[in-house]
Amino acid sequence: MNFIQKSILILLLSFLVISCGFRSEKDDLPALGPLEAKFSWITTGIFQRKCIECHQSTGNASHVPLTYRELLNSPRDLVLPGNAEESGLYIALVRTDEKKMPPSEPLTQEEIETVKTWIMEGALEN
Repeated sequence: MNFIQKSILILLLSFLVISCGFRSEKDDLPALGPLEAKFSWITTGIFQRKCIECHQSTGNASHVPLTYRELLNSPRDLVLPGNAEESGLYIALVRTDEKKMPPSEPLTQEEIETVKTWIMEGALEN
């Protein structure tokens, strides 16, 4: 098989994968409305979509669970209500080095601001 034939085959296979509706578990999550600075929205809108893969019990970041209780009671000061600038969660989101979270699918600026607003408004559970 020559180079042109291989290229055409790759294009056809790519088209088939896309047209067959290749889906991931993230595709099964419900659609969300506008961003809300509430923990319930942050959990479904951000954590479940971009963070759960690593922070679930079998993930490589399982030592940092993203539950409300764990975030507020963490010895790592992950969430300090009213103080986003010193909250580990916010710091991890705005870092620019290799420790920035999440590493594979960064949050949008709007998502980061939503987390910051939630923390600044007291990090309420609901």
